[in-house]
Amino acid sequence: MISAKEIVFKLYDFEFGGDIKEITPCENVYVKYDGKNAEVGGKTVPELMRAYTLLVKGVKDGKNEFTINESPCFDTCGVMLDASRNAVMKVEKVKEYMEYMASLGMNYLMLYTEDTYEVPEYPRMGYMRGRYSIAELKEIDGYAKSLGIEVVPCIQTLGHMWQFLQWNENAEISDTPDILLAGEEKTYDFIEACVRAMRSAFGTKKIHIGCDEAHTLGRGKYMDKHGFCNRFDILNNHLAKVVEICEKYDFKPLIWSDMYFRLRSKTGDYYDKEFSSADEIKGSIPDIELVFWDYYHTDASEYARLFDEHLKLEKDVSFAGAIWTWCGHLASPEFTMTTQIPALREAIKTGIKAVTATMWGDDGNECNHFQTIHLLPVFSEFCYKGENCTEEDIRDMSEFVSGAPWDVTYALSTFTEHVKGTYTRHFLGKNILYANIFY
Repeated sequence: MISAKEIVFKLYDFEFGGDIKEITPCENVYVKYDGKNAEVGGKTVPELMRAYTLLVKGVKDGKNEFTINESPCFDTCGVMLDASRNAVMKVEKVKEYMEYMASLGMNYLMLYTEDTYEVPEYPRMGYMRGRYSIAELKEIDGYAKSLGIEVVPCIQTLGHMWQFLQWNENAEISDTPDILLAGEEKTYDFIEACVRAMRSAFGTKKIHIGCDEAHTLGRGKYMDKHGFCNRFDILNNHLAKVVEICEKYDFKPLIWSDMYFRLRSKTGDYYDKEFSSADEIKGSIPDIELVFWDYYHTDASEYARLFDEHLKLEKDVSFAGAIWTWCGHLASPEFTMTTQIPALREAIKTGIKAVTATMWGDDGNECNHFQTIHLLPVFSEFCYKGENCTEEDIRDMSEFVSGAPWDVTYALSTFTEHVKGTYTRHFLGKNILYANIFY
């Protein structure tokens, strides 16, 4: 197996003439360089790899001697790659991406797969969609372990299932075109087969079971069968059954938390400023971890308010922010920075211990995930520098990782110039590219 030093030196095209002493285990990320020889250490493989990265960076920056000590303020800091929208990343490329993650000290990867993974009992699952085989997922998981990265399956067990439900043979488990039919035994047979497939592929104790944006839950075939029912009860009863399945296969489930807020809001808005009391529901929610996702706010007070609302539900809470990849062909550094810097500062203040950079592929996954390497430092530098992390820290590491001046990286934002007064996904560059400019 290739060593941490070899991976980092290969990624950043570096050779070192002196001696390097590895100190493992070490209480934190540690680097010492005296102009000739070096010492590096870390408690985990990603921490050790970050130490090597900081050594390479310091030497390339021309520093004659330096000492660095860093400790992560998050237990897990990682990435979610969207593999569900026409872009199932090849196994070798997932491995390469994880090497970059680990070189920055990141230790967590979710592969978002709505239908793009093999479920032996359901051959239409991922049919003609480039799905991962169980053997491929095992290969990814095995390599991740060598890098100290935990790979967590990220599937859907309620909504976002239109690619699978489009087939006539699945009509019996369809509530509406994209939502599974809650309360139906065949639905839980299908979900169990999915969870069983994930257990055969991954060694983690965690599984993300989705459940977000189920806007028409209970309003299709469910209503035909059962009449009008309280949608919170439908969600809660469904989740209780899915959690039971997960526990059977030794998984602790996570969900996107929005439905527990939408169903308590008069407007159905996840980020509403008024929800019915958390006391009314907190005791009935199954044993799950709530993943609060927010890619939009630029005001730290909004993140603080919503972290507080989540903690009122008395469940484990983690945060999913974003590197903005779903606005066309290029990532948006500006919108990533303006939304995620206040979010991560508030996550640290609140004591959140797990953060993830989602990289969605809405509208065809046009943005190459490797474009996001230069924005991983938004998350990694907050993880290791804490509340004191500055924009300069992020820019400095971004330039090192990408090899491009920050001004060049930031210029990508002009492609994703926001059209004022519209939803955030309406960006000028993509609109102009696909439209007749004379219109």
